[in-house]
Amino acid sequence: MTNTSTPDAAPVVALLCTCGLEAFLSNALRGILQTGVDPGQIRVGCPRNALESVSRIAKLHSARIHLVSNQKLSENEPDMTGYAGYGSKAFTDISWKKISFLRTLIEAHHHVIYSDLDIAWIRNPLPYLSGVASAYPMAFQTEGLPRFPSALCFGFVSLIRSDRTIAFLDALIESDAVGRAHGERLDDQPAGQRLIENDPAWLRDIFCLPEALFLNGLGYRNLQNTGPEPCPMEGELLPFVFHANWTVGAENKRKLLAQTGTWLIEDAPELD
Repeated sequence: MTNTSTPDAAPVVALLCTCGLEAFLSNALRGILQTGVDPGQIRVGCPRNALESVSRIAKLHSARIHLVSNQKLSENEPDMTGYAGYGSKAFTDISWKKISFLRTLIEAHHHVIYSDLDIAWIRNPLPYLSGVASAYPMAFQTEGLPRFPSALCFGFVSLIRSDRTIAFLDALIESDAVGRAHGERLDDQPAGQRLIENDPAWLRDIFCLPEALFLNGLGYRNLQNTGPEPCPMEGELLPFVFHANWTVGAENKRKLLAQTGTWLIEDAPELD
């Protein structure tokens, strides 16, 4: 199944779901739609063995959500059932399927925003990201580490179709091919970090999204009510998204989302 077209100027929001993560997909879709994103802008990629369950979840939210399933996303699909732990072979494989998915989408759409399933949308970031895209073809969430170049998070990415974006994605894909040939395959994120460290000129085309607006897991306390303020404040943080990373395991991620009020479904979606 392939996605249908959308007006070229309208951003599309891309998600990738494998078997066993349907509850996270449902939570992610609910958050995205609650911010006012049009369901016709959403593209959900999946391997063919997850197509039926992913289709049911998508239809629970809107019949206008588009599904994308192809041979590339379906390679090694028996190994992609349930949560893939960080550092596992399945995790690495899925990370590169994401890059392939983005490379396909960027050929069809001018602006693609990718969001991992453990990311909850709180406010609509599309107008902000469109503004960023007017100056930078690529934008990434960051991990909040005290280092330079910044540790980019490939779990939330905004990409404009441009020569530099395509060159970056192609360089990533080539680096994976080399790594596989030498038996030293990296995940997409450290591979991308290596590309940038080897050629800092990439940073001219990459915008690091503000951590106060695109919260990673370490910033979860910013979404909690910590009691009275010690003094009058003139403003407040208004994050667009919260990424439940920096913790491992599906249940821990669900707990972190629930603790921050961003787990929006009470039970696992009914698939029968």
